[in-house]
Amino acid sequence: MKKMSPKLLALVLALVMAGGSLIGGTIAWFTDEVTSANNVITSGTLDITLEYKDANGAWQNVEEMTTPLFSYDLWEPGYTTYKTLRVANAGSLALKYQLSLNVDAAAEAGKANLADVIDVYVVEGDAPADRAALAAMTPVGTLSEVAVMNHGADQGHLLSKAAVEGTLNAGEAAKEYTIVLKMQESAGNEYQGLSVGKGISVVLEATQYTYEEDAFGDDYDADAQLATQVATVADLKAALAEGKNVRLLNDMELKDDSIVIANDVVLDLNGKTLSGESTSSATSCLLKVNAGATVTLKNGTVTFDASKPDTEWEAGFPSYANDTISCSGTLIVDGATIENKTAPGGASYAVDCYPGANLIVNSGKLDGHGKNAIRMFANSATVPTNVTINGGEIVGSRAIWVQLPSSNAAQVPPVNVTVNGGKLISTDSKYNLAIYSYSYGQSFDNTVITLNGGEFYGDVALSGGSKNGAEKLTINQDNCKFYGKVFSYNGNATIPTVTPESGYVTDDAELAAALEGEEETIVLRPGTYTFPAASNFSGNEVINANGAVFEGNSGLNIKGATVIGATFNNNSGNAVGGTINGTFKDCEFTGSNALRYCYAGETVVFENCVFSGSTYGIHFDGGSNDVVFKNCTFSGFNAMGGAITKLTLDGCTFKANGKSGYNGINLWGDTDLINCTFVFDGTAGTEWVDLCNDNKTVTFTNCVVSNGTTERALNAEDVGDYGDGNTITIK
Repeated sequence: MKKMSPKLLALVLALVMAGGSLIGGTIAWFTDEVTSANNVITSGTLDITLEYKDANGAWQNVEEMTTPLFSYDLWEPGYTTYKTLRVANAGSLALKYQLSLNVDAAAEAGKANLADVIDVYVVEGDAPADRAALAAMTPVGTLSEVAVMNHGADQGHLLSKAAVEGTLNAGEAAKEYTIVLKMQESAGNEYQGLSVGKGISVVLEATQYTYEEDAFGDDYDADAQLATQVATVADLKAALAEGKNVRLLNDMELKDDSIVIANDVVLDLNGKTLSGESTSSATSCLLKVNAGATVTLKNGTVTFDASKPDTEWEAGFPSYANDTISCSGTLIVDGATIENKTAPGGASYAVDCYPGANLIVNSGKLDGHGKNAIRMFANSATVPTNVTINGGEIVGSRAIWVQLPSSNAAQVPPVNVTVNGGKLISTDSKYNLAIYSYSYGQSFDNTVITLNGGEFYGDVALSGGSKNGAEKLTINQDNCKFYGKVFSYNGNATIPTVTPESGYVTDDAELAAALEGEEETIVLRPGTYTFPAASNFSGNEVINANGAVFEGNSGLNIKGATVIGATFNNNSGNAVGGTINGTFKDCEFTGSNALRYCYAGETVVFENCVFSGSTYGIHFDGGSNDVVFKNCTFSGFNAMGGAITKLTLDGCTFKANGKSGYNGINLWGDTDLINCTFVFDGTAGTEWVDLCNDNKTVTFTNCVVSNGTTERALNAEDVGDYGDGNTITIK
């Protein structure tokens, strides 16, 4: 066959194409395809572990420890202790790391500080062979110098010169270090009986390292930084102004002062509290996140109180919004608590979001303490205001308030509320609003509310105020739980069909019926209730009572049940009395006596509860069953009966304050006290704890006493033994 010339072929193709287009025919093209299948896009993992060598030479994970790394209460000159640690990269990404020593509390100014006479040594590898080998070494510094001062090793980082700051690639062998603490032989008598705060924290942190490459090289994560540890407000402000990630070493308090953040930073509260108080119109927030900044807040509490809230917009008072955090940039909340304790009456918010704000809550708690938790002040027709809730708890009279503040009906502010998880909880007994939108005249037509998941303890109420336009509401009913209604005030917004959860209770009669029925979960609308007198209920009921108050003397014989977030109050008597069963979490008991004439019908557990009695905090008379208190606070005189099979007090605080001339607590039975604090003003006597029975076993582990100002380890002189044959152990 004779080949056609290329030019002729082109001409023929052109003619065919033209003809095809003229007559409306179709063309069959020769085609081919090459596919690169199964491309993998997977994020790497950044995961660092810290292990210690136990007495048998085996490696144990620090996170699984039940006792502190450094724990000893008989320090004397020359005493030495050490721990060998191992740092390992358990992830797939290269990392840089830093090991720190933090002291939980500094000594009082002008007084001897035990940390001043404890030398710190760091050895790469295993411990020194003997005292002579240690004597030939040079310490990094004293514990005071390492943990408190402002830079380098003196800030808590033991630095590369001591081989505890470095890098680890994925798969690289772990690195070992030994930290040695030794009390100087020259320490004098003034250092007797002292303690180093509540102890020493060993902190290991890691971030990305410039090792893996992208299309342009290995420098994309060169700016990843480890935290700068700060001990004062001045240090905190300076570090944030320089764009440094920070970790708090101490609680910090500001008065009539704010912190403005204009850079991308991570603020690690490190279990501490950053608090602020405003007494004038000069300060209306504690933290201000500027437009363009991204702030990640984690691991602690930020709290604010405007002591003179502006209730009538008067001069000399804190201005319109009294915010814990004012946000015009991006704020990411990871495991932090943000609360506003301003008295009701003023306009106060835990987080106040302005145009440009992008609030993302992954975990933690935002608490308005009876006021709005989140306000979205959407006063821009072009710049969006965004809130995304992925987890945690948002608690307030209105958990989220969408406010369109302008009276200009032509403006349509862009607003986006997305809830993917977590809990939105209203504490307002009158309106009970989990999400509320209100306009002063602007249109809701650009307000988008998407509820993909989460629990809503209160109503979702849209289109309040001038009622212009309609919000765009989307609900994934399968992933959401509603304890309340979903509605639009003017009916403009399209409301999907919503089925409220069963067990939603609004009055005493419904409560009694729910307790007697088969409800697995009972949720009380905020308000005042009387707990049923015949409360001998059994089963797995859970009473979620956020914002509920039980008045009078309640009996709590609720076998197998859990009460969460309730207040039990009786101003003229016992808040709770009689047989008690069940578990109580995040509850408050107040009255002349918080608990009185109480008996454990079965094992009783109280977690994170507060007991405030003008006379007795609690008087638990017995019941022949176990009673457990975890992380509870007691105010008033407390007594625990000998009929209790085993009493456990773990992480509790006792505030005797000399009430009725008694001590902090009287014990009549076998008791374990772990990590407890006894605060005592000294007016009631000399002892914090009295044992009042015979042949009982009481063990104190890591307990301390305080006069309200200073703190020290509990010792035998703090415990009175008024029985025979008792075994008392203090460790």
